[in-house]
Amino acid sequence: MWIAECEKFSDGIKDIIESNKRNRFILTTEKYTFYKLFESYFKDYENVLVINQSIYLKLLFKEKVDLVFSVPNIGMKSYFENKSIKKGTTLMNINPNDIKEMEVPLLDMEKQNGLFNK
Repeated sequence: MWIAECEKFSDGIKDIIESNKRNRFILTTEKYTFYKLFESYFKDYENVLVINQSIYLKLLFKEKVDLVFSVPNIGMKSYFENKSIKKGTTLMNINPNDIKEMEVPLLDMEKQNGLFNK
């Protein structure tokens, strides 16, 4: 899961990650202060990668993502062109004020693949 501009999810990001420990998270922020804060906070989490970059530039990570959280809507053309987002990816634009009230169920990759293979 890629959480773009992760500082906008500061209020609930730890809960999302803690409740989905089997999933891989990529957190991006272009604000260096937030990058250092998130990098320090999640340093012991093997399933979290924190990257200091703008969502409007070429991605600095090569991993494929299955789910993108973003506020506001990110321009997708460049991400599809460099194939960072694979077919079947779910894109969610979420009001950061509502994140605490949301329950975000994530399926294991095996179960997700099973749904797509049917």
